[in-house]
Amino acid sequence: MLRFVGIYGINALSFLTNVGAIFVYSALAGPSGYGTYGIYVALMSVFLILEISLLKTALAITERARAQHDEVESRALARSFLKLALIPILAGSIALIAVGNIIFPPDVLVRMGGTQIALIVVVEHVLAYPANSLSYHLARERRFNAVYGLRLLGTILRHCLAWTVLLITGSIEMAIVAIVLRGLIFGVFSYAWLRLRLPRSDGPAERPPVGAFAMLASFMATALALLAIQEIPSIYIARTFDREVLGSYRFLYDLTAAIWFVATIYPTVLFTYLLPKRGQMDRAETRRRVEPLSNALLVFHLTYYLVVCVVLAGMSSLGVGLFSAQMPFAFAVIAAVSLLGYSRFQIEAIQALGQGRLALIAVASSCIVVAAFFWLFPGSGDTRFIGWGWLLGQFMLTALLSLVLANATQDIPKALRNIAIAVVGFSIMTVAHDTLPLSSVIWLGIVLAVASGLVGLALLLRLYMTFRNLGAETER
Repeated sequence: MLRFVGIYGINALSFLTNVGAIFVYSALAGPSGYGTYGIYVALMSVFLILEISLLKTALAITERARAQHDEVESRALARSFLKLALIPILAGSIALIAVGNIIFPPDVLVRMGGTQIALIVVVEHVLAYPANSLSYHLARERRFNAVYGLRLLGTILRHCLAWTVLLITGSIEMAIVAIVLRGLIFGVFSYAWLRLRLPRSDGPAERPPVGAFAMLASFMATALALLAIQEIPSIYIARTFDREVLGSYRFLYDLTAAIWFVATIYPTVLFTYLLPKRGQMDRAETRRRVEPLSNALLVFHLTYYLVVCVVLAGMSSLGVGLFSAQMPFAFAVIAAVSLLGYSRFQIEAIQALGQGRLALIAVASSCIVVAAFFWLFPGSGDTRFIGWGWLLGQFMLTALLSLVLANATQDIPKALRNIAIAVVGFSIMTVAHDTLPLSSVIWLGIVLAVASGLVGLALLLRLYMTFRNLGAETER
């Protein structure tokens, strides 16, 4: 349990860094400049989830190969996979650059469009590619603090480079270009670490199985569909309104989405924890591991949503205008952000249990629903629908993932209960904000947040007991 506390301590620093960065970029670049930086964040997210998918696939390859190979051979297979995976990554990167301006057209005042920003992101990722191998080795050795410390270092370096150039030149475009240096520094550092700190070994006699790349494709497709759900509102705003409206939306989205520092543990520690040993799944044991995590995380994200709604409503009642431009869609966006954090846990659990294709179907279906919603309201001018459209997709996603996870653990009743909690819990404040006086919204939120928080504390205690009982096995 102390390991998890340490990891979340590192993630808390990442959280504070990213929250502070939102205000710095907004103040230095203005709403239009922040809208441009928001495009970089959206495209950079594609490669962030790619890196996570690579790590998960490499870990799964190693665990499954241990059933037929020794430890050295299984790790060599994973290393070979990481090298060969660069070929399809480069092919996909070229396609992303080609369609960049179609997704994010250049603004009248800011001529840097999606194509130029995508090229910068691709170069940054390719230069930093050795960091994927370093993260794999650290994760296999269960040095999770080092894995997340490496990510924190990358975050700080990215911001420092961008801020320095932005302060000197005043150009958000030059600041984004400067981030390429982060990839170069990170790549050289990772390559040197691998050469100096880890012993070299001969590669395996056989190449990674085709199923390894199919698994990577499934993980990547799921992550990209999930990213599409997140970014469809940004694309809709970019094509319907101007960069100032986009910057206003991204300001609220990025600020509240910082809660996902909790979810950053899912693709590494949690995925490794739930991965069946040697590829053999025990349903009873899996249920014992998944259920307390699922309950605690659902209530945690619900409590976060309620607390943020209370804070926003309180600021509005006091006449604080910091979020006045976002209030028409604020509560629904916060609900969608919070609920998506829980959905990320469900996806990691399902993929770890070998049901990755079903997770892909669930995410893709929800993505289609969100896209259809915004397609039905083109240019409506009512930003209130931004939050509701995204939240609708999140309700569907959570319900589908809950059913898939229930099928894997054979626990349908609890899945139906969690679906009901999600639909009611994550919509009640949004509905109240649209129908009740502001004072009633504040008191309702306080009561619900306190109740949810108390339940969350009880579930966290149960989760601690579960981890303590399973601690010895997790170490193995």
